[in-house]
Amino acid sequence: MNFTQDDLDSGLIHYLHTGLGGVRDLIKFDVTDGVNPLIDRYFYVTVGGVDAVFPVVVVNRGVSLKEGGRALLTTDLLSTSDLNSPDERLIFTLTRDPARGRLEVTDRPGIAVTTFTQLQLAGSKVFYVHTAEDEARMDSFQFQITDGRNVVYRTFRVSITDVDNKKPVLTIHR
Repeated sequence: MNFTQDDLDSGLIHYLHTGLGGVRDLIKFDVTDGVNPLIDRYFYVTVGGVDAVFPVVVVNRGVSLKEGGRALLTTDLLSTSDLNSPDERLIFTLTRDPARGRLEVTDRPGIAVTTFTQLQLAGSKVFYVHTAEDEARMDSFQFQITDGRNVVYRTFRVSITDVDNKKPVLTIHR
């Protein structure tokens, strides 16, 4: 195959890898300016593998908390791992928000968040905060986890313990 420097500069020459990932290809070529040849030159192309490993939800235990309370979501309650992705690249995104509360991170207290990372979970920075006035005892949120390429979907359950928040009534018997 023959081509010119102008062909390269114009983007007309492309490399297409058709073999296995994680290997190095060798392109052997000769170059000439029309007068002076350079023979047997080598160009190496390192081909990275495609990320085909999905994140694995290692723990999804749910959490219990008192009505009106907040619960720290630790890796003992919710955790994922991926063989070829660091914790900061494992991103949780809510696909359905909790109906009776919100998620917060310590960096933004009082503000609902819809994304957080495995690194934030491992650093004890993610909370579920119960905010509803009703007496419902369950909540949940749905989420997806991605490593930037592969996505996994799950549901996290929240159990809410009722507290005695009824105002006392004084009854006088005469």
